[in-house]
Amino acid sequence: MTTETLATPRITSPKVEFTLGRTLLWLGIAALFTTLQIQQSLNSGKLMFGFMLDDDLAYYSDGLQRLYFLQRDGIIKLLKRLVTIPPHALGGTLFALLGFAVFGIHDWAPSAARGLVIFGMILFIAEYLCRGLPLLGKLFIVTLALTWRLLGITVVEGRPDMILGLLLAIGIFLVTESGWLTASWQKHVIAGAFFGAALVCKPSMFPISLFLLFSALFVASFIDIYRDRHTRNKLFITNACCTGVTLAVMAPYYLIHGAAAVRYFMDVIFGQGSEVWHVNLPLLGHALYYLTGAGGEWLMRHHWLGAWMFLAVINLFIYWRRNRREFWSSLIQKFPLALPMMMILTWLVLSIPKTKGVYFGAALAGLFFLTALQMLVFLVRQYHDHLRNADLNHRRYLLLGWLGVLGSLGFAWGQFRWPADGAEPERWRSAYKITETIALDLRMDIPSDARIFVLSRGYLDMAKYHILKRRAGRKYDQFPAYNSFILNDLNTNRKLLTEADYVIIETDADHIQRWPAYSQLPILLAEIQSPKFRLWREYPDYLSDKGGKILIYQRVNK
Repeated sequence: MTTETLATPRITSPKVEFTLGRTLLWLGIAALFTTLQIQQSLNSGKLMFGFMLDDDLAYYSDGLQRLYFLQRDGIIKLLKRLVTIPPHALGGTLFALLGFAVFGIHDWAPSAARGLVIFGMILFIAEYLCRGLPLLGKLFIVTLALTWRLLGITVVEGRPDMILGLLLAIGIFLVTESGWLTASWQKHVIAGAFFGAALVCKPSMFPISLFLLFSALFVASFIDIYRDRHTRNKLFITNACCTGVTLAVMAPYYLIHGAAAVRYFMDVIFGQGSEVWHVNLPLLGHALYYLTGAGGEWLMRHHWLGAWMFLAVINLFIYWRRNRREFWSSLIQKFPLALPMMMILTWLVLSIPKTKGVYFGAALAGLFFLTALQMLVFLVRQYHDHLRNADLNHRRYLLLGWLGVLGSLGFAWGQFRWPADGAEPERWRSAYKITETIALDLRMDIPSDARIFVLSRGYLDMAKYHILKRRAGRKYDQFPAYNSFILNDLNTNRKLLTEADYVIIETDADHIQRWPAYSQLPILLAEIQSPKFRLWREYPDYLSDKGGKILIYQRVNK
């Protein structure tokens, strides 16, 4: 254990240098943090049941299917299946597959696998952002980083959006934090790899990912050339290197399934079901959605945005004090202007479209997160520089330093919030059990070639997941086909109803009011509650506040 402390006025080489001991330390901290997040979520958070109401379930089911395929047919056939039937988003399916393979068939296994993301983030923060700081300084910054809501969400959310946001944020940060055209080729390669990984992590977000990549390259290159015209000689080779690595990483997926990613994006943005993601807000509401609105509240909370602004003011003040005689020229010539410009562009590209969701702002939240830590590292380095001054009263200055450390930790710990809490344990556990019962009834009593129409939550998705977990025989792929009434097209929904052998509805379906097809529900229910169908199964709906029920109707054969 090193004897260096925050009081040690020694800043070592800025090079990134890994050691086995420190790497094991970061791994242990990541494992502890991940375990704490999982345990809390299992007891009063999303992992109790909430993940089954979200897109997480699709990735978990996909991961389970691919795991069983691996166990049954081996690695080569699994790889072939990845080509013929690609995952919708590798960042969701990969961690589900890895988690179930390593930790067993448990609901928390994918979250445990996402501990690798936390380990990677800690490694990046400690060994890159904090390079040159003594160990205690690194621990201080890492501890503050772990209190940010963003990392806790990354553990428990099965969607790939959080991982996508962190990958994009790191890529943008590497390109814009300092001179880009004069940086080493290793940095160009690593930045390109992060952008490539982001494009594969969630292909349906490729337009935004590509926009942020090329915007970052343009802004960073423009500022470098403005400051020094000689750097334009490196413009092509530098950006070609970064872009080439990005293309090399993303090519295997997009060469085969790029067209499907384009179709999915166009359908979500412009298709019939696009209204599900539209948020009708005034102009100011759209502008603030990922700052102080629903997205910003969920990803950062307002106090972190306030803390970021406080750090920005302090850092600018110190920068002004150090460069007061030539502040404006120094700001234009030396300050990392590309980074705040990219934060503004990221905010704009996410805020302008009507299509919104709290998850989609992860890249912007990631940039706030990384720049906040960067500013903290700057303050710690300034503290070390002042300690080198022999005229200072070191004892008093050490006391001020430790008060600052304790104050920062106290604030961060006091503002820490779990990704999700306040769930009703008994209610959610009862809901979990009833979906297992529904799954077994569907598996045992409904033919695999039956067609099901769902006018409610994704109970069929839940049933499929339960069946996959039980691995009920070798026919786990032969699950009844089903459709949901999401599209705002009454003729299509009537056609699906006409073709259905079974229909699942809820008597209390107010939770799906935002669906475009919600207004059609009374018309469809009237057709179901006719002699054409009979009530087949009835279950209590523990998620209902009005004592609702889950009903399954069967078509009457004449």
